[in-house]
Amino acid sequence: MHLILFDIDGTLIRGAGMGRRGLERAFAEVFELRMEDYPEVRNVAFGGFTDPKILADMARAFGIEPHRFQAHKTQFEEAYYRHLRVTVAQTADKQLCHGIEELIPRLARNPVVSLGLLTGNLERGARIKLDPFGLNSYFPFGGFGSDHEDRAALAARALEIARVRSGHPIGPEDVLVIGDTEHDIAAGLKNEFLAVGVTTGFGSRESMVAAGAHAIFETLAPEHGFETWLRDRWNLDAVLLEPEAT
Repeated sequence: MHLILFDIDGTLIRGAGMGRRGLERAFAEVFELRMEDYPEVRNVAFGGFTDPKILADMARAFGIEPHRFQAHKTQFEEAYYRHLRVTVAQTADKQLCHGIEELIPRLARNPVVSLGLLTGNLERGARIKLDPFGLNSYFPFGGFGSDHEDRAALAARALEIARVRSGHPIGPEDVLVIGDTEHDIAAGLKNEFLAVGVTTGFGSRESMVAAGAHAIFETLAPEHGFETWLRDRWNLDAVLLEPEAT
């Protein structure tokens, strides 16, 4: 049995800032702030980081003390999910990353491949982002930012869930992490998983090479070689990675 863990933002989808806008609106509502008074918040880095770290960095930029944020955490998260649904609906230029629409169903048909998420998003936020694209049904479990701040710990959690769900003793060599930043690569390698980079998101090819990626692809579309690499790496049945006959 093999497990493939996908990052979301920049790997499965390109959200055109809908997550950032949802967070900003939630901060403005809950803490009664005006975004124009805190331009430095726009400098908070998102790519490859977990939501707990992003929220801490944003709160710091807004001048909100940690104890004050914690006191409003539940209220804030509910406001965020509400605003995120709106920003997702309003973002006309959100899109699937190239190749994902065809790749995910093909992988899901393979009986020796299990799919999961490895994302810094809070789980409810992740589901809201994926819902318009019809992807949630392909990813019934994963490691989420709501589980832990450290991405490597999320990867380990996702593997444990996969072992329980499948009933198979999946080893680290049978796990592949796919992401668009060096942080995704590092999380995979820390757990001795395979780690592949894709240049459809926030990270650079150079940063993922430096992090030790086993391979890097321009996109996950067939013409860029990912499926051929995967088939060879795990000796998968080629038929199960090809499009369904019509």
